[in-house]
Amino acid sequence: DQLREGGYRGSSEVIPYGVDTELYRPIDKRDARRACGFREHMLDGFVVGRADRNASRKRYDLSTRYWSEWWKEAGRPDDAWLYYHCALRDLGWDIQQLAKYYGIEERLVLTARDLNPALLVPQHLMPSIYNSWDVHLSTAMGEGWGLVTHESAACGVPQILPRYSALAEVWDGVGHFIDCTGTTATVGGCNTIGGIVDEELTINAISYFDTCRHMWDYHGKLAFDRA
Repeated sequence: DQLREGGYRGSSEVIPYGVDTELYRPIDKRDARRACGFREHMLDGFVVGRADRNASRKRYDLSTRYWSEWWKEAGRPDDAWLYYHCALRDLGWDIQQLAKYYGIEERLVLTARDLNPALLVPQHLMPSIYNSWDVHLSTAMGEGWGLVTHESAACGVPQILPRYSALAEVWDGVGHFIDCTGTTATVGGCNTIGGIVDEELTINAISYFDTCRHMWDYHGKLAFDRA
């Protein structure tokens, strides 16, 4: 429809994009964390997760900074963790250096320190990665559909999402939205305009899921049903 409005008169096809809900489904959280290599004292902690490509559009810098600010404001809880499933160095940021700069290097959980875009993680491990999270946080500038959002939601994980692009449409009434209070353009020449999620609202959203743990099942069920 958008192409037609823009004047395109050629042929077109719609290619479906979806998620395998037989593979991506809820499993026991402690079992999932053990499968991901969590140490015993971490099995009942509060885990915020991301699994996007480490690229400029995904804004890992914002996730790292906002989570670190929440953690410090919350009194530096010993049972809080930030989980990243991504390459530590890719098209975006030096993840470990950034975490060290913000003082949360010891709070960062990684699938693998040698993970890179060419290294394939076994697909059967991905549901364990998603199920190890208590909430999925996205600070991406925008999504056209949101693969990680759908896969993690199919595992019953609550969603903290920017109220921007396709995320605001697909997850309307389901996601815990953060308003974007600014915009910026992606680097590399394509100049895609994206939203910048508000810092205070993001911190408040993380705090909500930490302090209202009795609401996890409710938000997780909403996400699961939508996926």
